[in-house]
Amino acid sequence: MLHEIKSSAAKRILILIFLTIAFIWGNSMLPRKVSENISNTVITEFGGTVEEEKPNDPYQKKGIGFYVRKLGHFSEFFILGTELAAFLFLQGEPIKSRYKYLLFAGMTVALLDETIQLFNDRTSSVRDIWIDLVGCAIGSMVAFSVLAIHAKRKKQKISLVG
Repeated sequence: MLHEIKSSAAKRILILIFLTIAFIWGNSMLPRKVSENISNTVITEFGGTVEEEKPNDPYQKKGIGFYVRKLGHFSEFFILGTELAAFLFLQGEPIKSRYKYLLFAGMTVALLDETIQLFNDRTSSVRDIWIDLVGCAIGSMVAFSVLAIHAKRKKQKISLVG
């Protein structure tokens, strides 16, 4: 059962999950200008140029900063998805029957993440919730695949159905 943490590795993964969620929500608590500066730093570090964006102009062509922020959303939740999958795997939980809980956890974190942004000078976006959920789903699928291959090589039994 999930209420018992079965191994020290699972405990470490659980700590990573909490740290990742704190990182995600911490970024959402940052003021808009600070968040933009972080995105702009990423752009310039990879040799790009920062364009002036007009957030209230619906006809503006989306600049690279927009895509960097969306990639940030996806990446954070991809990592969260891998951690959640590793935790379930280490717990020996049947993946197929527990996957819905993994996605529910990812969606809950994403909804709260966007809700946090309502309380500062940033905007909340349904699109970001979907990006987050897709990142979590793909991250967990990649992790489950890698763990299944690893288990097969070690000839361990992995429970895919439950």
